[in-house]
Amino acid sequence: MLIKVGYPTYKEILAMHRVATLPHPSYSPDLAPPDFFLFPRLKRDLKGNRYSSVEHVQEAVTAPLKGIPESELQKAYAKWESHFTHYVKAQGHYFEDY
Repeated sequence: MLIKVGYPTYKEILAMHRVATLPHPSYSPDLAPPDFFLFPRLKRDLKGNRYSSVEHVQEAVTAPLKGIPESELQKAYAKWESHFTHYVKAQGHYFEDY
């Protein structure tokens, strides 16, 4: 008899509830817009600061995000779209140059 210890994975939960899933490319920072555009920007703005409450962190994060011009967001989206298109053409294989 096999005894499973721990919690089911999200894939097991989805399967138990018969939720249809679609295959998707493996995780790539180039395909996750926050990883290549927003997070580096936030890290730069927040680096070296300490916050005494969650509210202060929220304020510190919200200000730089609201300060991003729409044109920069559009450029970031275009860059993401280019990376994604390259990834699709590479059929999910690893690449460094794009």
